[in-house]
Amino acid sequence: MDTLISQNQAENEQVLRQLFDACFDITFRSIHPPGGPSILIIYIAGLVDTDKLNNELFRPDSSEWCGLFTTAHISSVAPSSETRYIQEVCNLLLQGQSAVFIEGRSSCILLDLKSKDGRSIDEPTFEQSIRGPRESFTERIEVNSSLIRKRIQSTRLKLESVKIGSLSKTSVIIVYVEGIVQENVLSQVKERVNRIRTDAILDSGYIEEMIEDVSFTPFPQIQLTERPDIVAANILEGKVALLTDGSPNALIVPMTFWSTFQSADDYYERFIFASLMRWTRLILFSVSLYLPSLFVAITTFHSQLMPTNFLFSITTAREGVPFPSVIEALLMEFMFEALREAGIRLPKATGSAVS
Repeated sequence: MDTLISQNQAENEQVLRQLFDACFDITFRSIHPPGGPSILIIYIAGLVDTDKLNNELFRPDSSEWCGLFTTAHISSVAPSSETRYIQEVCNLLLQGQSAVFIEGRSSCILLDLKSKDGRSIDEPTFEQSIRGPRESFTERIEVNSSLIRKRIQSTRLKLESVKIGSLSKTSVIIVYVEGIVQENVLSQVKERVNRIRTDAILDSGYIEEMIEDVSFTPFPQIQLTERPDIVAANILEGKVALLTDGSPNALIVPMTFWSTFQSADDYYERFIFASLMRWTRLILFSVSLYLPSLFVAITTFHSQLMPTNFLFSITTAREGVPFPSVIEALLMEFMFEALREAGIRLPKATGSAVS
């Protein structure tokens, strides 16, 4: 059963110190104003905007409480709520809120003074486009949801929040447009997300692995994007998006085979040019998939299908190669992957040089 907040401030402080034992970043500030009840403020350094806390609640030149403790005063400082349970205080402290205890009151005031530090909105890194916006998601889920809300300014745009992870308590937002989304897809997404049982969710990749249909497959089953315009376009087509706090990537379901041949530019180019580029991508995909195996099959087993001059040129080129064609093709594929990994994983100063 959840512990109730006591009217004795010392008891509340003792309970919270025990719960946050060996946590150097938890801060306890006791204020004893003359002629008034003592006040205890608790917050986690780094999660709270300490400048605003000091400027709004304390006098700039001391640690003295500034102003009377009234609902109007608290509302003017920051959004606030009230609770009577210790566990709820702990949960909201871990989310970046500040707890205010007043001697003689069996409740706690929680101030939303979360720190706004974080990466600013930058250009997309992997999904660059010639036309269209130059915005990408960040690690802050509030910023990501606002980027979608800015593009679809309708009350039919729904953003349902759930908490996943017994330790991390990560916020995950299910985004869809009411009236357009396929109800069976939406209900299935909610059911799969709600049945996730894990200690922590640190990135959207955790969720992707836990809600996909088949685990043992190299093919993607959920679309991944860092662009809010792509998310907006897909949910307007009846799909569902998932935003994860701490991840700059959104998940889009369901994903089809043809989604892999679509780029951000396709939404902004004329339909003739966009269709031509999609066919080009499909042709190049087929070439990269079938050409190595076709080369091995013809040079190794069906050399009579090639013209004589072409066969002589291939034989001359492979005269000094000590491997059969199939080994040569496998080595080529492996080296392509090695160069790609070198360009992506190594530091920028050395990655391009190694490649």
